[in-house]
Amino acid sequence: MSLGLISGVILIFLLNAVGNSLSTLKTIFLAKNIIKPVYIIVFLDAVIFFSTISQVSQENGFLYLFAFALGKTSGTWAGSFIENRMALGIVEISLYAKVEKAIAIADAMRQKGYSVTTYKGYGNNGQPRFEVNITMMRKEIPCLQEILVENGLGNATMIIRGIDSVEGKIRVSGA
Repeated sequence: MSLGLISGVILIFLLNAVGNSLSTLKTIFLAKNIIKPVYIIVFLDAVIFFSTISQVSQENGFLYLFAFALGKTSGTWAGSFIENRMALGIVEISLYAKVEKAIAIADAMRQKGYSVTTYKGYGNNGQPRFEVNITMMRKEIPCLQEILVENGLGNATMIIRGIDSVEGKIRVSGA
């Protein structure tokens, strides 16, 4: 194998991995209605895509096709990984617990500045339990998980829903 072939294959892989990462992030940003970075991402993705296709179309060989496909796969994984690390967006969490623990969790979240609403309901065999509703930034979920562990509910039943937007504040700043 020549040095030119190896460097060409590596270049195709890297360009396609970066391009597909950007494309994955673009899709995620659009789904979360975060529009501003999308324009830059689309521009960069178009430049990378054109460069990659130009390079692949000039060469003939299985290695270039393989590097192209592997780059696309790696880019999708990397884009998802980056988005999970950034933890963008707002979530609404419905947490279900027995009355005493639900009150303790709700109070602890309120002390941290979160707006929390509780509802009384009934669980298995008509046993009273509370539903605790919290709206928070997705990146702040570890704070809730910490409070759950402190209150002996490390494996609490929760429903976590992504939401597009919220009117008003979702957390008192500086709390």
